[in-house]
Amino acid sequence: MEPLHRRSVADRVWDMLGSIAGGSWFAAFHVIWFAAWIAVNRGYVRGIKPFDPYPFNLLTMIVSLEVIFVTIAVLNSQRAA
Repeated sequence: MEPLHRRSVADRVWDMLGSIAGGSWFAAFHVIWFAAWIAVNRGYVRGIKPFDPYPFNLLTMIVSLEVIFVTIAVLNSQRAA
């Protein structure tokens, strides 16, 4: 692996994203986020009008986009290693 100071800013950003996505807190955050999203959009939270009814198409799109970027980050990190 080449020295960090010689790596491009983009490579360092992808490495950072890959390392963040690999943390256990990242998984815990997503469990909480999905549970809250589902609770709001099933009408379980008073005062917040559901905005993404079942089958949660907006949530599906957001998660799909996130997967694309996390995959790119992991692949770039592996390429650099």
